[in-house]
Amino acid sequence: MKKKIYSIKHDSNARNDEKLLLVRRRYGMEGYGIYWAIVEMLREAKGYVLPADYTQIAWELHVAEDLIAHIIEDFDLFVVSENGFYSQRLTDEMTKRDEISESKRKAGILGMKSRWSKSENKPLQDTQTEPILFTPSDTEKEPSKSPKKPPKQYSPEETQLHKRCKDCFSVLYKQHKDTEFYWSAKDMAAIVGILKKIQKQMNSDEQNNLEQLGTNFQAFIQMIYARADDWIVANISPSVINGKFNEIYTQLKNRTPNGNRQTKQNTGNARDNTDYLASLVADLQSSSN
Repeated sequence: MKKKIYSIKHDSNARNDEKLLLVRRRYGMEGYGIYWAIVEMLREAKGYVLPADYTQIAWELHVAEDLIAHIIEDFDLFVVSENGFYSQRLTDEMTKRDEISESKRKAGILGMKSRWSKSENKPLQDTQTEPILFTPSDTEKEPSKSPKKPPKQYSPEETQLHKRCKDCFSVLYKQHKDTEFYWSAKDMAAIVGILKKIQKQMNSDEQNNLEQLGTNFQAFIQMIYARADDWIVANISPSVINGKFNEIYTQLKNRTPNGNRQTKQNTGNARDNTDYLASLVADLQSSSN
C-alpha cells in the first residue's frame, strides 16, 4: 500500500512571481525552497493553517528562526492571524478542490444507491442513508514498518541556550568582521554540535548547568579570535568550528594569550580540560572588566 501523498499546484513559472523574486533576491534559492517547504507543511495541516511557532518550524527545516519569520511575515506571501498563519492562494485552491471532491463523492453515493435499488439481491433499505464505502486501507493491512524517527524536541531552556549562543556568535562575528553572518541550516545544527563537544570537556557535576555551558561557549568563541590560526579566524563559522573542534581546542590550549606556543604541553586528561575551560572564562571576564 502506497503512502498517501498530498498534492499541491505548483506553476511552472512560480519562480518568476513578483513576491518570490523578492525572496530570491534576498535569500537566494534557499529562501525559495523554504517557502515551498512551508507551503507543503500547510497543505498537510488541518484546515491548511499552522500555528505561528517559528521555533518549531525552524528546527524542523533546520534553518534560522529569523529567516522563517522574515519569509512568513515580510513578503506578503502568507496571512498571519491570531489563530496562526496560512497561504490565501493555497487555501483558495484546496477549498475549490475539496468542493469538487465532495461533489464527486456524493454523486458516487447516489449512483450506488441507484444500482442497489435496481438489484433484486440488494434492495435499498428505507433506513439506510449512505452505503459504507471500503478502501484498500480498510481491508488490507500492510506489514508494519519501523516509524520514522521524529526530530529531536528541545526543552524551552535548551532552545533559549541555542538562541543565546547563536546571538553570541553573531555579535562576535560582526565585531571582528564588520559584517553580518548569514546563517545556514548547517550552521544552525553546528551550534548544537559545538555545545555537545564543550559539554564533554566540563566536570560531570556541571554538564547539566546550561548557564555555565553558555558562558563556556562564549569564552571559547572569544578565544578563537584571540589565539587560533589565521585560517580558522578568516574562515570562522559554526560549521568550521564544529568540524575542526579538536584541532582548534588543542591550538587554544597550547598557545599563550599572545598567540605563541607554550613550551609545556597539557596532558590532555579530563582535569586539564575543565581547568582550561575555567581559564577561558576567567580570561573572558577579566577582559570585560
